[in-house]
Amino acid sequence: MKRTRYIQSILAVVGLALVFGAVQAVAQPRFAAPRGNCYLYMPGANAAPAKPLTEAEKTALNDAIQDEYKARATYEKILDTFGDVRPFVNIINAEDRHVEALVWLHERYGVPVPEDTWADKVPAYASLKEAAEAAVAAETENGALFDELLKNVTNPEVRSVFEALQFATMEHHLPAFQRLVDYENGLNPSVDEFGRGSCYYGVPGAARRGAGMGAGYGRGRGAGFGAGVGRGAA
Repeated sequence: MKRTRYIQSILAVVGLALVFGAVQAVAQPRFAAPRGNCYLYMPGANAAPAKPLTEAEKTALNDAIQDEYKARATYEKILDTFGDVRPFVNIINAEDRHVEALVWLHERYGVPVPEDTWADKVPAYASLKEAAEAAVAAETENGALFDELLKNVTNPEVRSVFEALQFATMEHHLPAFQRLVDYENGLNPSVDEFGRGSCYYGVPGAARRGAGMGAGYGRGRGAGFGAGVGRGAA
């Protein structure tokens, strides 16, 4: 009887260990770069980088985050001017997440994160139509910028993030702003079919703030990962 109970106890301990190990494996954070409305997982991102970035890659990383800073500040000013209009109120939340992904890469590879000083540098627009046209131009330029930056990047993690952000720009942000331009020109009866930006993603070691992606279309706290402040669904 004692031997039976001893064996049962051993099996119980082993079983608990296996369950705990499985939970830990599932809970292990993985870097997920956005690609449209899906995920691009890179489990190896928990390990130390295989090699440092080249100077050209560091420059590309800085150029990328500066352009995301600029877009975020521009859309923030548009929202302050015209209210929580779509698709700006949706896409600015995606811009927050794009910045977070690039900040994570900076920190992962020991590259100082540039300060965001764009708030006072972006223009104001006299009409929503003018703002929408400027957004179309900005997203088009952002897509072209990533084409140029990728020419100098061989690091697979950086390339994956750049390509994911470019995909979100060209396949979601740009069409959404173009629909708004068409609406303002009387060519589109609605702006309800807006682009939802890039997908939600996690960054290893980042603290969650809020829950999920925010509610409705308003700008409010409680969406996004890390230091990002959500501004509604994107």
